[in-house]
Amino acid sequence: MSLFGGAITLAVPPSHTDASVFREVPDNQEVFVSTTDNSSLIVELLEMERDQQDWALFHFIELASDNDAALPADAIVARTQLQLLPSMNLPSDSSIAIIHGLQFSAKFNKTEKDRVHIFLAVVRIPTVQTDLLISVNRPVDAETSEVNNESALLDFCKLVNTIRVNDWGLFQ
Repeated sequence: MSLFGGAITLAVPPSHTDASVFREVPDNQEVFVSTTDNSSLIVELLEMERDQQDWALFHFIELASDNDAALPADAIVARTQLQLLPSMNLPSDSSIAIIHGLQFSAKFNKTEKDRVHIFLAVVRIPTVQTDLLISVNRPVDAETSEVNNESALLDFCKLVNTIRVNDWGLFQ
């Protein structure tokens, strides 16, 4: 699917629909919501965080803060790095860090907090001073069941591997 006017493409699952059709989405984000459960997929362009040693963890914690989410002591379920693929069209100094973690967040105007699986990829692109974030938020609730950690992480990594930058003018 074309993102940011076609400057980036990503294989967004067919079960996800563009949220900008029914709500306002910031210019630096593309948001998709599942039509089959309460999960969502967000692609976000942010200025590269230079002052952080562990920039993927920094973005994970920032995401929790933005969502008013609580982080359990065992918040990080898994971490990995992905190899750059030629099909991504990324500069060689880029890198991709993945975190699968848990947050507790009140979703959909509810007062009680749901357990939410967060799959976060931070595509660090130093050449253009950008951290490109891809996140999947998957609450465990009546509509969305618990995930199999290993298969869900593998599926997320497959999704991230489909990212491609087509137009570097987006970053100017």
